[in-house]
Amino acid sequence: MLSFLTLFLGLVVGVHEVEVVGAGEAARVELRIDGRTVAELTDEPWRSEVDFGGRLLPHRLEAVAFDAAAGELARAEQWLNLPRSRAEASLVMEAPGEVSLLWESLENKRPRSVTVWLDGEPLPTGDGWSYRLPALDPAAVHFLRAELEFEGNVRSRVESVVGGRFGDQATVEMTAAVLERGRGEELPPASELTGRLRAGGSQPAVVAVEEAPWELLVVLARDAVPGLGMLGRMLNRGQGAGLDSRDTLPGWEVRFVSPQPSQRASSEVPVDLFPISTPFTAADGELAYLLTHVDLSRPRLESRLAEAVAVAAVQAAAGNRPRAVLLVLGAGASDASRFGIDEVRAYLAALQVPLVVWSTGPAIARTVSPDRRPLVPSTPWGKARDVSSLARFESAVRQLVRLLDAQAIAWVEGAHLPQSFELEPAPGGPSIAGR
Repeated sequence: MLSFLTLFLGLVVGVHEVEVVGAGEAARVELRIDGRTVAELTDEPWRSEVDFGGRLLPHRLEAVAFDAAAGELARAEQWLNLPRSRAEASLVMEAPGEVSLLWESLENKRPRSVTVWLDGEPLPTGDGWSYRLPALDPAAVHFLRAELEFEGNVRSRVESVVGGRFGDQATVEMTAAVLERGRGEELPPASELTGRLRAGGSQPAVVAVEEAPWELLVVLARDAVPGLGMLGRMLNRGQGAGLDSRDTLPGWEVRFVSPQPSQRASSEVPVDLFPISTPFTAADGELAYLLTHVDLSRPRLESRLAEAVAVAAVQAAAGNRPRAVLLVLGAGASDASRFGIDEVRAYLAALQVPLVVWSTGPAIARTVSPDRRPLVPSTPWGKARDVSSLARFESAVRQLVRLLDAQAIAWVEGAHLPQSFELEPAPGGPSIAGR
């Protein structure tokens, strides 16, 4: 069986050695990036240096083995700079009207919670891992989604469809395209998006449009923490107008990513590990409270903000949900990242992850009223929103929630790189999120 000996676990740019094994009696092996052949190998070891380019982008790396007559013998692939899961799941139609959930995890532990939805409504658990579907219109397409949670904050999500031209197969490969609608606009049905939503040179079918709870990944610069702490103390004293999240879709989550990594040695590629918090939900407090009371910063460690933002984007994209990355800056955060700000911004746009930048300003007492500070100050990340006063902070939180609530997921048939999606504009229609 053809397999990659080189596994890329972190963010990858530039030239790296790639090696495959299991080619057997193959006459040659082609290495391909995004469908383009970049190396031809004719003998063992099946190894070559491969240039992944100077830009941080998602890639599909393939190895294809051929015999002497140019017939394909075997194929292997791995996706780079895209989220990976320590657990995988699938939905299988075992009998008419019955779907089974299958799963695997690296730790080989049972999930501690499982939820399966049909067209947005949870299904009651059946026997074991089987779920009985209600009577369905066979001419209509119905959307199935399952979410499994394991110990250690490991999650797996799987989506599929049944009905219509898909029948009872339930194993259709799909890719999520994140759409953003204008304020007060309605989402078009999947049938109207088919043909308008393109992936590269193709026009794949849009099989479903789903509204789902959003997920927010937060990166706090170390020098922003005192300013947020001051706002938190004001919230604790009951100052401010107060915020109410009841109008947003239930089930939202917030996670925090530390900009100060540790490094794990690897025989192939060193991996920088940026600590990530467990998810916080509405049960832990309002969004404003969470943003002013959680701190993952570690003294005496250098900050790598741009890389942390890129890691946060990968985590945000993993859930196939409406999402955003929030970066909160202080007066003058240092950054030792190996990626540039423009490069990371382009990477988030490719992943369809909106980036929101806030600035707390100087974390010391001011002689000038915060209300006289610019609402949109300049930072190394471009224009940011000033949140140095409680009123401005609360207004920024409301704007952030509106951005997240305006997103929805269009499920597109087939496997596609996220940067390949383009949406033909229409008056009052949605756009691709993050672009």
